[in-house]
Formats: sequence, structure tokens, C-alpha cells
Amino acid sequence: LVVEFNAQEAVSCLWSLTKLKHDAYDVVFQVIRKLQNDQFIQTLGLKEATTILYSLGKLDIREEYAFETLSNLILQKVEGGSEASSPTAIAQILWSHRQVHLKPPQVILDAWASKNLGLVPISSSPMDDDSIFDGATI
Repeated sequence: LVVEFNAQEAVSCLWSLTKLKHDAYDVVFQVIRKLQNDQFIQTLGLKEATTILYSLGKLDIREEYAFETLSNLILQKVEGGSEASSPTAIAQILWSHRQVHLKPPQVILDAWASKNLGLVPISSSPMDDDSIFDGATI
């Protein structure tokens, strides 16, 4: 099955599958395959990228490449200021990553908080690293 569709059609297709509670994997993976095409990626806006993430989370599709690619695109959009980033977009990013048990990229949250709230991210120190507690007894 080879399907040609634009960004809006891809988003609509995935969103529809979430509403139908239907996991048509052949369609989902066609969309994921399109994410490997740089021209296709550049046609996605912030809303389309976050909606695809949300849809993948809702369908419980843990495709790390798709999450990483879309997260990088979202970061470009937030940092570049080319589109207004909303709290809803950030909520969808957080929810979708959590839904498939992936850690959301802190850099997106930091960029959004800096741009929209004027907050300066706190740089992590060695004491913030949970790995120092690995194997430790208290």
C-alpha cells in the first residue's frame, strides 16, 4: 500500500483513527514513513506536528524516530517564533510522550517557558542527576 497525502491529510487520517479507536497500522506506518521525508516534515506546522504526536500517543504507537523527528521540528518552531506556541501544544507533547513511556525533551519545555513566560531554564547540576543514587542505600 503506497499512499500519497499532504501534511493536513496525514494529520486528519491519524486524528480520525484515534476518534474511531481503530489502529489501522498500515495507515499509521505510512504516515510514520512520510516523516522520513524532509520535504514532508517542512510542510508541517506546529499544530500538525503536535496533533500527530497526540494521535500516536492515543493509538499507543511508540515510534521513537517519529517522536524525535516531530519533537525536533516543534523545537525549531518554538525557538524560531515562526508560529505561536500554545500551552495546549505543550500539554499534547507532554501527554503523548508519557502515553508511550518516552521522556519528553526538556529543551522544548525550556524554550517554550523562556519564550512565553520569560523563565530562564535552570541548568542541571551533578546533584540533579538521579544516577548518583543508583545502588546507594539510605
